[in-house]
Amino acid sequence: MGPSYLGRSRHGLNIPMWFVERYFKTDDKCITLWGSDGRTWSTSYRLGRRSCGKRIAELLSSGWKIFVQDNQLKFGDVCVFVLIKSPGILLKVVIFRNSEDADH
Repeated sequence: MGPSYLGRSRHGLNIPMWFVERYFKTDDKCITLWGSDGRTWSTSYRLGRRSCGKRIAELLSSGWKIFVQDNQLKFGDVCVFVLIKSPGILLKVVIFRNSEDADH
């Protein structure tokens, strides 16, 4: 994870717009993050535009911040998100720890 996704003042995660348009085919903007340990976190996403006019999608801070804290994500950790077919939007999250961090 890069610093902008783990920051103290702003917790959010950009989602590629093409992914949202192709796979999030529901009006419900709620997303469930499902960890490898079976725990789940509720979050949502919002659509917006950058100053250059490019459309973006971002996981909102509340759920993402709790996920980051609960999983003790650090700079250099890698999260792989797998879309699981379900009635809602369910993303399985597999975390690969930064090998340079001896605490993990």
